[in-house]
Amino acid sequence: MKNILPLVVILFSTCTQAYEVDTHAMVTSEAFGRSTLPSDELHRRLGLDRFAEDAPSAKPFESPVPTSYGGLVNGYLDIENADWAGSFSGSYARGLMEYERDKMHSPPGDVFRKNEKSEYRLRAWLMRGAIREDDLPPGNYRKLPVPDADPHGDLTRVYHHFFNPLNNAGLQPIVLCNFLPDNIGKCVPSTDWAFGTYGISGPNTIEDTSRRNHFTWADAREALWCALTRNAGDPSAAAFAGDNAAERRLCWATTIHSLGHVIHLLQDTAQPQHVRNDPHNPYPEGILHFAGTTLDRRMYEVWTNFRLTTEVSLDAEDEVAQFRAFFKNSNVDATRINTGLNYPIPRFSEPQYYFTTRQVETATTPASLKKRRGLADLTNRSLFSEGTILDSNFPLPPPDPTSPDYTTQDRFINHFQEYGDLIERHLAIPLTDPLKGAYTDTSLAAFDNQLPLATVSMWKDYGWAGAGVIGLDEYSAHADVLIPRAIAYSAGLIDYFFRGKLEITPPLDGLFSVIDHGTPHTVNSKGYPFRSDDGKLFGFTKLRLRVRNATAVVNESGTNLPIPREMLSTAASAKPLEGDPTLVAVARYHRNPCYKPDLSGERRIAFDGAVTEPVGCGLAGTRTPFQELSVSKPVASSAAALNGAGQDLVFDFGAQPIPVNATDLAIQVVYRGPLGLETDAIAVGTFDVREPTYLTHWNNSDYAACNGGWFANGSTPPGCIVEGFGAQRAILTTRVCVGSQMVFEHLENAHGSLGTGQFVRLAALLDGDETATRSRSIVHNLNDAQIRNRSIVGHLRQSDKEQATAQAPFVSEPFFAKRGMVGSVRPLPFYQINGTDPQPANDAGPLDVGALINPLAVAPAPDPGTVLFPDVAVSSMACTTANAKAMFADEVVHAAAIR
Repeated sequence: MKNILPLVVILFSTCTQAYEVDTHAMVTSEAFGRSTLPSDELHRRLGLDRFAEDAPSAKPFESPVPTSYGGLVNGYLDIENADWAGSFSGSYARGLMEYERDKMHSPPGDVFRKNEKSEYRLRAWLMRGAIREDDLPPGNYRKLPVPDADPHGDLTRVYHHFFNPLNNAGLQPIVLCNFLPDNIGKCVPSTDWAFGTYGISGPNTIEDTSRRNHFTWADAREALWCALTRNAGDPSAAAFAGDNAAERRLCWATTIHSLGHVIHLLQDTAQPQHVRNDPHNPYPEGILHFAGTTLDRRMYEVWTNFRLTTEVSLDAEDEVAQFRAFFKNSNVDATRINTGLNYPIPRFSEPQYYFTTRQVETATTPASLKKRRGLADLTNRSLFSEGTILDSNFPLPPPDPTSPDYTTQDRFINHFQEYGDLIERHLAIPLTDPLKGAYTDTSLAAFDNQLPLATVSMWKDYGWAGAGVIGLDEYSAHADVLIPRAIAYSAGLIDYFFRGKLEITPPLDGLFSVIDHGTPHTVNSKGYPFRSDDGKLFGFTKLRLRVRNATAVVNESGTNLPIPREMLSTAASAKPLEGDPTLVAVARYHRNPCYKPDLSGERRIAFDGAVTEPVGCGLAGTRTPFQELSVSKPVASSAAALNGAGQDLVFDFGAQPIPVNATDLAIQVVYRGPLGLETDAIAVGTFDVREPTYLTHWNNSDYAACNGGWFANGSTPPGCIVEGFGAQRAILTTRVCVGSQMVFEHLENAHGSLGTGQFVRLAALLDGDETATRSRSIVHNLNDAQIRNRSIVGHLRQSDKEQATAQAPFVSEPFFAKRGMVGSVRPLPFYQINGTDPQPANDAGPLDVGALINPLAVAPAPDPGTVLFPDVAVSSMACTTANAKAMFADEVVHAAAIR
């Protein structure tokens, strides 16, 4: 052993940090890389893919518009639990600090440390939280830069970084915690501090609703719910949409930042002092000076951090300089920390099990303790800390240096006539890790694959042990064993938080919703469409889709039993912030501010391919700068269906319609409630719905199609037989199909007929697959229905990113414009056909209906028709059969009248 430093135990002490923040940043960075957090699948599911979340120089959570948060555009929230349900106070939004960037670890080939552009990235937000969990009041720092002050008052967070899995206790003695400065009058076990609870590792757990820690697991969950669903305030307020967009970005940052705090606390359980109630603080000034500990007690984390950074500061005010100067001048090899990237990531059924499984293996006998699977459990039973060598308060490692569990190596020191030989006994022990599988701790090869613990001096003949010491070689072995596990456990806890997954399947025919675009409406100065009859936002108020719980079925580490992942049934009256299981749909979108009810605010393409931009807008002007959302009412659902094959559901957007001029549209379904054994979790799924797609059907009977050519009414050539009284006819009834569903009817008795040049237009939300469409019309003096078949594909008006760039441009497919009619898919004109239909299959070219030259008086139907969109999709034979004979009552009556 080289450079052994003695360890001294004191009776009372306060505490200090575990691993230094540089080490926490490194462990967190590695955990990020091993977790699902950087995965494309998770980003798409959460909607983070639109934020350029981890691209070089990206600022994924930057507010897109000026906010009421003092000009803060990159920041996070520090708010009390009760405020999550209300308005956010600008005074509690906190910005980025030089202190954080100074501590960020730089893995090989990366540029986090002191790189301003990298501090905004997704990985950096997680690291930021891990760094800031060790915050002290600003006056406790002696060197610049320092973190900003806690807006809620000075708080020494490290008092709450201790957890003994043997007795479920935090820092002790309890009486001392009552008098610690900048504290809350008690020392909370780090498990409860992490989760925002009372008794998370005991038999009864309740949420700490008045918690002083605002970056807990519970706060991360509240922030995620906010990021996914927040749409608070008065919709008529001028800054409503912009403020909500900014607040959702703050909530995204707070989600990741809070998880960084939580995994910091998990990583602390890989430091023996923090799971064996062994404080290791500097000497405080003033009356509490007696409560300090020696430099030796703070060796482990400083040595570990030195191995990471190899930085030596000789600042006289910094006691760490004494360590680092010693390390630099010693003959100790400061090898880089072994991160062990193939240690298996643990999977557990409850999040606190990542800390301890004491709720499962309840006994404290050595045999039972060896079965526990949490990180605190492994550290507590496997290693001594400086102040707990051979401590009888801990069953493991054995407090008896003569225990047969130890592998020993003795070295003679001296002989004393009265007592015999004084020897130095090096203690090592097999590492008991039920989760390591095939993983090999390569650093233990130098110790015959045993875990070196400490060296004690003892009388060979009597077995009496004196003071023990832990050397730097042993410290290195400890870190090389513990840090790979801290990384893997942190990655597993991150994955657990985001494990909830919903699968969204398009409904029948890929038709999510349909409305009558002919409903009279206007557009205000901000580009919002409003109905003329009731003044409400004009758009889609009902959405059909299929939802299934797709949370992965995973076996629990150590038991190999499937982890429960069932959801509960939800009610339409659910109140998610009061704990009710809740299922809602969320539409995310931008808008076209140039939209007009006649669609003249859209890009248009003529039959010859010429594209016309909307006047005064252009491509760049047809998209609002920030994302908005509409949230449905909660929906009733069945647990059996959700957890099985899935359930067809109808989401009510009546209170917050999806605007008819939405661009960049995506649908998310969000569940909040029990998920497996976790009582409050979030699951989410996303489907990239195409933007509102317009299907236009009009009376084009001033022309007839005869043997492959177009002929105006009254000019049909010989051999072109047009039934009845000429080509031009009024349409008595018309029905429109999308796929197998009849979605619209316009009946003469209810709505009047459609004269030449009159049209009906539907707006639909569809997937990206091609679907058949059909119009079925009855016209004057014609017995059979006139069927016109076309197809439809959802229209595309979006960018892949929130901020459109040359690499992710805003793509806006043009609308067709034919004879004054505008639509976004293949047109459905009615005209009589004799022989071959001249209309090209690609709806373009000189024979396209749009090339007809006679003027057409275009007008919407004087009376809108009826949209047929029941809660349960129904197929109609009228949409699938080629039969044109009378199928509906009004058609039968009309046919009888003709006869």
